[in-house]
Amino acid sequence: MTPETEIKLMLVLDDIRYNGSSRTAACRKAGMSPATLYNYMKSDPEFATQLDEAEEERADGLEDAAYERAVKGVVTKRSKSQGDREWEVEEVKYSDPLLIRLLEAARPDKYARRSKSELTGAEGGPLELDETATVSRLASLFEAAKARKAEDKDG
Repeated sequence: MTPETEIKLMLVLDDIRYNGSSRTAACRKAGMSPATLYNYMKSDPEFATQLDEAEEERADGLEDAAYERAVKGVVTKRSKSQGDREWEVEEVKYSDPLLIRLLEAARPDKYARRSKSELTGAEGGPLELDETATVSRLASLFEAAKARKAEDKDG
């Protein structure tokens, strides 16, 4: 690996880790093709591990940002006026959808969405499977597919 390539790879890692860039965007900024990055990932397990760690740090940053928006809120400023008076108002906005997702991730046993599906037979009774009928039906479908394929070849 050339020193120039080594520098580019480190720039890619830093951009992913500290700026939250995608692999493609980080490669573009470093002047490297994504294909080159993937080749180094395949050929250098240590680099692949470093890339995984950088992406984990990026994900941690996203979680921190989600927490800030959900729990601490985001301060926005707006100008208001009445007559010839003008003033600035600060407002804190929270994200309930982010808060819900954070709760689902942190405590899935308590907050995760749950659904349950049950299959029943006729009139709500047990589901009865007839293996002979199932195999016969599959065989007829297979034969029909073969026939269509033969027609397509001839037509």
